[in-house]
Amino acid sequence: MQEREADTIGAAILFVTGYDPQRALGLFDKLAQLEARADGPALDPHDTAAARKRAVAGVIADLRQRQADLGPKRR
Repeated sequence: MQEREADTIGAAILFVTGYDPQRALGLFDKLAQLEARADGPALDPHDTAAARKRAVAGVIADLRQRQADLGPKRR
């Protein structure tokens, strides 16, 4: 739960500071490659990189929609 919350907060910070979200999402692609190279069954209690990427992308999409709903005057 804490990692999910950290990802959500991190995504929001990236969004409001104007960081390129596609570059941030690319990090999860690199993590997924590392996961694929791991030997043996995954005993890691963390979400997969792909699941984390989907969650962060969802947060960014929600924030974009909220920003669009507010219109140019209230940003």
